[in-house]
Amino acid sequence: MKTTHTMIWQPAAMAGLLRIRATDPQATKDVRMAIAALTATARPPDSTPLGTAGLRRLRVGDTRVLYEIDDVNEAIHVLTIGRAHR
Repeated sequence: MKTTHTMIWQPAAMAGLLRIRATDPQATKDVRMAIAALTATARPPDSTPLGTAGLRRLRVGDTRVLYEIDDVNEAIHVLTIGRAHR
């Protein structure tokens, strides 16, 4: 049976998304769709595990989403969202 996770947005993640929305509305839509998909598939193949258990990075174009999976409470904490620096 597939588990559906609850999405919990941290203030820093919301602020990052609002900054991106100000300059790139399409990127904002893409990021929101990718994050919504995490509720069904918390560890998609295009995400990267980082250090501690549950901490992951998701690339959406040139935007990065840092999130943490809490399997015990079936929650995903969206920690921060920002543009990749090149």
